[in-house]
This record gives sequence, structure tokens and C-alpha cells, in this order.
Amino acid sequence: TIRADAGTVTRDTVMVRLEGVALGVAWPALAGGELRLRSAGATRLDVRVTPDPDAPDEPVAPLLLPIAVVADDLRIARVAVQVRDEPENVFEDLRLTARLAGGDIGFSDLGARYAGSGLSAAGRFGTGEPFPLAADLTLAAPELAVTGTGRLSGSLGERSLAATLAVPEPVRVDGSARLLDARPALALRVAAPRVSRSLADGTTVVLAGHAAEATGRDDALAGALAPTN
Repeated sequence: TIRADAGTVTRDTVMVRLEGVALGVAWPALAGGELRLRSAGATRLDVRVTPDPDAPDEPVAPLLLPIAVVADDLRIARVAVQVRDEPENVFEDLRLTARLAGGDIGFSDLGARYAGSGLSAAGRFGTGEPFPLAADLTLAAPELAVTGTGRLSGSLGERSLAATLAVPEPVRVDGSARLLDARPALALRVAAPRVSRSLADGTTVVLAGHAAEATGRDDALAGALAPTN
């Protein structure tokens, strides 16, 4: 087992820092052109993206390695991702089974907790622009008694989502997002019967079929909400 207290890698405008790293490598797999991690873990992963507005607009090339990299069981206790000076997105208890080859990451099991909800996915992600992404998602939010499945597709900058949630009544959610633009945009459409859920603190959440469109930053959205048929 290879262990390291901490390490930082910086490439262009991206900084990645890992803490509490432990790697279990299957060395015989190297003979077949594959770096296989039987086990891999870290206590913390921080990713900081700070785009340079004065830098030339050059596309990011895919990560092409001479050998494939396979992670059989990767686990990270805490992952924090921050873009520019926006608030961090924090994921906990991340687990991953994946293979990196030909510039693409194929993941058969990706799971984490985010904002108190359990998320899991399987799909493929491209490491070069426009960073194509396709994944099948599942969601479990015990506090709201909500479960759901969906499909995420598009790219890192422009994504579309189609999902069905159970609350326990079926709720259909369709949307798109452009998150890397100078002015991020979000559009959502929700189709559902009237449902009512009571939270532990006594708050009641009521949802009916509505369509919503909003533009702006995620902390300052402006838009409209209207009933749908």
C-alpha cells in the first residue's frame, strides 16, 4: 500500500489537493498496459478552478495516457469543488468504480452524499472540451421521502436532465443548464399532481404541476412560475 499525507497538483487554472491518500496497486496488471488500483482512498479532495479572463481561449485537450487507469474501489470522505469565488459544492462519502482510457472516464458506480441526499450514477465523462457527459442517475432524499431516477446528458458547460421522482406520487422533471457561461442560465419544467409532504420540523411542502424558467447566478435567480396542464 502506498500512503501520502498530502499532495497538490496545479495545471493551468485548476488546483487539486489530496489529503490522507492510500493506494493499493495491482502491479502485475502493468504488464498488460493497465494501472489497476484495487483500493484507493483519501480523507479529503479539494478542487479549485480559477479561469483567467485574459488567457487565450484554447480548448482543453483530453487526458491521453499511455496506459489505462482502473479504480476498482475509490473512496473519498469529503470532496469540495469551487469555481471562481462561488460557494463550494461539498460531497461526502464518495465512492467510485471507473476506468480511464482514450481520454474518457467510464464509471459503473459513482455515489456520494450531497446536501443530505444520496446520489448515485453510472455513465461516461470526456476529459477534453467540451467535456461530454452522459449518466444514469438515482436520488434518495430521506427527509423529504423522495426517490428518483433520471438521465443527465450534454457537456460540462451545457447539460440537460430528464428525471422521474417519487414523492411517492410520480413527478416528471425536465431541464437544461448552461453553468460555465459568464451569466449561467437554468430552465426547468415540472409536471406533477398536487402533492403535500410534512417535514420533521413541521413545515409542509406543497407541489403542483408548474413550469419555471430562471436566469442568473445560482444565488440570485430571476424568473417566472406558472401552472401547467
